[in-house]
Amino acid sequence: FRSSKSGIPPLLCYPAMCCCLGIRHGQLLLGFLALFCLFTNLNLIHLTSVLHPSIPDQARAFASLSSIHPGRFRREIASNPAVNLSKWDDGHPIANDEDGKGPIPVEKVTTTPIPTTLPRSTFLFSNPPTTPSTVATTRSTPSMKWPETTTEKLEEEVTEENDDAEDEVTQLINKGDPKRDVNEQKSFMDHWTLDTMLRLCFFACAGLGMSLACTALLFVPQSVNPARLAFGALLFSAFLTGCMPFLNFYAAAVARLLQGFCVSLCLPLASSLVSEWAPLRHRAFFLSFLLLAYPASILGPWPLAQLLSDFDVSHWAIYAIASGLSVVVAGFVLWRYKHHPYDHFFIKGEELSKIRAGKAKEQSIESRALPNHRSTSFWITATSFYGLFLALVLPSFYLPSLLANPELMWTWNLGVTAAIPYVAFVLLFYFISFLPYSSLSSRILNTIGLVLTGILFFLLPMLIDPERNILLPLLLLPLGLLSGGTVHLAVYLPTLRLLPSLSLSLFLAHFTAPFFVHLLVADNLHRLSWTSACTTIGILIAVCCAPFVTAAKDQLFPPKTESTLRPIDNDEECGLTELQELPPAGKHLS
Repeated sequence: FRSSKSGIPPLLCYPAMCCCLGIRHGQLLLGFLALFCLFTNLNLIHLTSVLHPSIPDQARAFASLSSIHPGRFRREIASNPAVNLSKWDDGHPIANDEDGKGPIPVEKVTTTPIPTTLPRSTFLFSNPPTTPSTVATTRSTPSMKWPETTTEKLEEEVTEENDDAEDEVTQLINKGDPKRDVNEQKSFMDHWTLDTMLRLCFFACAGLGMSLACTALLFVPQSVNPARLAFGALLFSAFLTGCMPFLNFYAAAVARLLQGFCVSLCLPLASSLVSEWAPLRHRAFFLSFLLLAYPASILGPWPLAQLLSDFDVSHWAIYAIASGLSVVVAGFVLWRYKHHPYDHFFIKGEELSKIRAGKAKEQSIESRALPNHRSTSFWITATSFYGLFLALVLPSFYLPSLLANPELMWTWNLGVTAAIPYVAFVLLFYFISFLPYSSLSSRILNTIGLVLTGILFFLLPMLIDPERNILLPLLLLPLGLLSGGTVHLAVYLPTLRLLPSLSLSLFLAHFTAPFFVHLLVADNLHRLSWTSACTTIGILIAVCCAPFVTAAKDQLFPPKTESTLRPIDNDEECGLTELQELPPAGKHLS
């Protein structure tokens, strides 16, 4: 495990010294960190836009959101305990208690007499009253006094204008009039304004960038090293993340589009890890571990951003930390990642045999595989991955906004609370990847996971409550069962189909989720206003299991384990062919 030049074992070779781990696990960790940094740079603005007021207003999910930053007042009061708080009689509606005492100072409102002039009446069509008198009144006890007048009853002819006015009043009172339906329909579509479309475009820019990257990957030759693509994507994403706090709305939207482009450029690295570095029976574990990079990008950075916000650290500090981590990981990826196992400096023949066992036979089968558009298993996997990513994208985009609406006002530990749903998903999704699997169990687990997740998303607006936080920890728990369904089906696909299925589903999830939310949620003033959007997305998640149940058959993904392979009786199966292609031992191996 020592280099022939310096004799110092590299940092990423330490796991190989354990009897259970090897070089392949170090490569897996590199791929996980690369995806973790890219997803962190993409999702960080969803929380900081709620916590900090310096973010552009259109970058927030809704216009009714206001920045929540109460930590400054708490520390000012704690640092000066001699402050007289007796003058703050009226309580603050957000943080103070019912008695009007709290950490946030609010100025006392005094009732001063002001002159009030009553407007002219707009309800009388004839005999308007005389000019009203102006009297002194107060804001707390408004009073109006009209002079006593006597008017004579005048007989006048009803003009056409009076008829039209009376007809309008009658039509408004009549509930069955078609004009009332037109007015109601117009009020329902009032939220489809230019401001809503700008917010929609900002959140959908990530999916648009992923679609551009997916198109560009079609023209990239297979000989290109995926580590170089990931290195360029990490560096460019780090630059965009460092500039994000200082950009205006339009520049931030372009930066978000380019960040989505960088995320998809790293997917060939994930496909290479599953196809080249993972043994056949460990492919489900490798793919599950890589997919956990998305929830990990929420569980780590969001509580850290909340902690920095509580200590009044500038909002650009969390962006600087994420940018610096991306640069470090990019250097390690370019330095230590190898596309093929036999290209690695410190690989052993025993580990190479485990990695390569059975893959020569698999490659001969893949050469005769159908194209993607004619493959049933490809569309089944892409649909199921879409349900998985849609359930992950919606809380990461909009859960901080839902918790911060004026009805809930979940202001305490917002970053930690918004990350809670991903804890149960990570644990179940990770451990279930080790269980035995079959075609039938994969279909059952996938169906149960998607249906239960759709039901929980339907109940989310009605059951979410700051006092009884029961639904949030269980929101994504059934989704973890997909590790026994979608992942096991995906690893049976030919290696050329895994990358398109991941790219297509990730792009569609990031592109369609903002449309459902911004076009169906009228405002963020009440939690029940989310009912239509959560119901639609819950139905879509549940429907994603239908192709898996109806079209998946045993012959689509037969079991591929090392125990079912024919006996290893030639050089190609045990990895000796790759060992013979290595350069002389004095160059790379000690």
